[in-house]
Amino acid sequence: MVFLYLFVLGMLFGLTEAQASDECDKSHNCLTCAGVPYNCASCPKGYYLARGGAYYTCRSCPIACSECEHYMICTKCYLEGRYGQNCQDVCSKGCLDSTCEHSSGTCLCRDNYEGGHCDYCAKGKYDIDSDCVKDCPQNCKTCTSYDKCTECKDGFFGDACEFNCSRGCYLGRCSQMNGTCYQEKCNPNFDGINCTTCFPGFYGTYCQLPCPESCVACSGNTSCDHCQHGHWGSACQHKCSIGCYKSMCLKKTGVCMYSKCRTGFIGEKCDICDLGKHGTYCNMTETLNGNGSSAMKLTGHSSKYTVVIMGITLFSFTFGLIEASCPKRYYLARGGAYYTCRACPIACSECKHYMFCTKCYLEGRYGQSCQDVCSKGCLNSTCEHSSGTCLCRDNYEGGHCDYCAKGKYDIDSDCVKDCPQNCKTCTSYDKCTECKDGFFGDVCEFNCSRGCYLGRCSQMDGTCYQKKCNPNFDGINCTTCSPGLHGSYCQLPCPNNCVACSGNTSCDYCQHGYWGTDCQLNCSIGCYKSSCLKKTGVCMYSKCKTGFIGEKCDICVLGKHGNYCNMTETLNGNGSSAMKLTGHSSKYTVVIMVITLFRLIV
Repeated sequence: MVFLYLFVLGMLFGLTEAQASDECDKSHNCLTCAGVPYNCASCPKGYYLARGGAYYTCRSCPIACSECEHYMICTKCYLEGRYGQNCQDVCSKGCLDSTCEHSSGTCLCRDNYEGGHCDYCAKGKYDIDSDCVKDCPQNCKTCTSYDKCTECKDGFFGDACEFNCSRGCYLGRCSQMNGTCYQEKCNPNFDGINCTTCFPGFYGTYCQLPCPESCVACSGNTSCDHCQHGHWGSACQHKCSIGCYKSMCLKKTGVCMYSKCRTGFIGEKCDICDLGKHGTYCNMTETLNGNGSSAMKLTGHSSKYTVVIMGITLFSFTFGLIEASCPKRYYLARGGAYYTCRACPIACSECKHYMFCTKCYLEGRYGQSCQDVCSKGCLNSTCEHSSGTCLCRDNYEGGHCDYCAKGKYDIDSDCVKDCPQNCKTCTSYDKCTECKDGFFGDVCEFNCSRGCYLGRCSQMDGTCYQKKCNPNFDGINCTTCSPGLHGSYCQLPCPNNCVACSGNTSCDYCQHGYWGTDCQLNCSIGCYKSSCLKKTGVCMYSKCKTGFIGEKCDICVLGKHGNYCNMTETLNGNGSSAMKLTGHSSKYTVVIMVITLFRLIV
C-alpha cells in the first residue's frame, strides 16, 4: 500500500515539473498569461476570465455555451438553434435555418410561418406540429383546424367561413358569428335585416336600377311584384277605388282587399254607391217621397189597394187583412197606417228590411247588405252569408281563405307561385316570413348547425334555438364537437388524452400536458406551463421553467439536479465544483480529486 502511494505521488510530481516549463500553467485553462503562469490574460473557447483571489483564472462557461462573458451570460451557443443568457431557450421551429437573434430569439421565417419569433402559422395555414403545411378552409384568413376559422376573408361568415355575407352589407363585410352586416349598415339601395333585399323602388343585382313609378318592388323595369299603397296593375299604373277599405286592393285585379268597402260603397271594387247614396264619395243622400220609398206608389180606393211600382201594377190587397207579400228584391214595410213594399239594398235578392239581406243577388257576396265579397280563395266563390267563412280552393288557407297556403305566395296570381325551397311561408321570391326547421336567412338559404338544439335556429342570424346545443356539440353556434368527441353527430369518443380528433386513431389536439400521434406521451415537467408541440414534444413558446434547458426542457442547467432541477450542487469557495490550486513561489501543483483518491486508497 505504501508502495502504491509513493508511485502516485511520484507521477504527480513528474507532471507538475513538466507543466512548470510551459508559458502558461495549463491547469488554469489559460490561453495566454500575464506575469506568472497561473495569472490568465485570455481564455480559450468555452471559458471565461474570472478573478480568483489575487489572480485571474479561466472558468468553464455554462454547458450550452461555446463563448460567454461570465457564468450567467453566454455570447455564443454551443449548439445551433439556441438563444438566451444561458442558451436555455430554443429558436422557434419556424426560424429560417433554425437560427435566431441571440438575445431576443427573433428571426427570419421559413415558408408558412409568421411572427417576430416565427412561432405561429402564416395566414391561411394551420397545424404548427406539421410545419403549418395544412390549408385553412377556403374562405378563412386564419384558422386553428380544418373546421374552425379564427378570422374570415371579407364577404364570408360562419365557424368555417362557409356562408356568404349579403352583397348588400356595408363594405361587403359581416359578423363572423351570425352574418350581421358590418356596423349593422347596408350598402346604398339595400334593405332588410341582413341587407338582402333592395330598397323600395329599386331592383337589379346591386339594387341600382329604379322600378316603374308607383312600384315598391320589381324584378324588371316593366314588371312590378308589389305596388305602392293605393295602386294596382301589372306596372302599378291604376289607382285602387276610393271606396276600398284603407284604399287597398289586389294588384292583379283591383278588387278591394279584405273584401270590405268604406261606408256608402258596394261592389267588388267598391266603385258603386249604395242604394240612396250618390256623389264622388257616395256620401250624398237621395230625396225619398212621403212614405219612404223612392220608386213606389200606392193607388186605390175604399178597402182595396193596388201596388204600382214604376207604373207597373204588381198586386192588390184589401186593407185590414195584411196578407200581402212582396216580389223578390222587395220587403214589406209599414208606411204610416199602411204597409208598402220597399226595395232591398241593390245587392240583395231577398231581404227582411233595408239593412238586412237574407240572400244576395250576385254570387260571391255576403253580409247584412251583401256589401262584402267572398274571398277569391273560396271554393266556387261561395261563402257563408253572415260570416264569409268558406271551404278553400287549392293553394289557399284561413277561415276566409284569404291568404296563401304554406309554401305559396302572390295572392294576385291565385297563390300558384312557390316560395323559396326552404321557406314555410313567404311574401315574395326573396322574402320568407318563416323558415322550415334547420334553415335561416331572408330566403332561408343557410343551414342551421346540425348541433343546434332540436335542429332549429333563429331565422335572423342562425343563433341556435334557446341558445342551446344538442348533446355532445359545442361552440358559438354548436358547430364543433365537445372536447373528446368526434363524428358527424359528435357521438364517438376520441382516444385518451385527446381533446379534438377526426377519428378514433387520429388526434388533432392533445389535452394539456400531452403529445404524440395519439397523445400518449407526457410533456416534460420542465416545459413552461407544461405545454409542448403535439408532434415533437418540443416545449411551446421555446421556453423552459427555471432550472431546465433543452428543446424539451428535460435537462437540468449547470449546477442543478433532481427531478425538478431545483437542487443545487455544492461549490467550493472560488465557485468551482472540482478544482483547487495549491503551491508556493514559482512552482505550483494542480490537485484535482487526488486528495480524496489518496484517502480512499490509504
